[in-house]
Amino acid sequence: MSDIVDKAAEQLVFEFAMAVRDGDGNLPEAHAGVNAASRNLIRAVAAENNGVCWLGKMNSMVDGTPPGLTRWTVDDEAPRNFCADFVLPSRDAEVERLITERHAAVYTSVAADIPLVMAILVRVNDAGGHTLIWA
Repeated sequence: MSDIVDKAAEQLVFEFAMAVRDGDGNLPEAHAGVNAASRNLIRAVAAENNGVCWLGKMNSMVDGTPPGLTRWTVDDEAPRNFCADFVLPSRDAEVERLITERHAAVYTSVAADIPLVMAILVRVNDAGGHTLIWA
């Protein structure tokens, strides 16, 4: 990973910590610093990969769009708040498989869902990706 991506990831954690501190333990709604830091992390990952990265969603969208990966380029419109749960430097078949399996599973409880979510997040990390934070 590059210095620019590392610094963008560190900035996101810093902005999150400061926002939670300022919110007395709660992440304030529509926090500009946190949202900007997530956008900057997306841009940094894309910049390090010839202008392309992959944005991932673990849950269906309100409009019914299924979860999965979406290609994003530096030429696309700025990422919107909550557009993705994580960013990857390249498309990852294992992440896609894990998201598809989770989406196909019958939801029974949070306790049963946590291992599926954690498997996705571990693979995102192993694939060089980063979890995003939105407010």
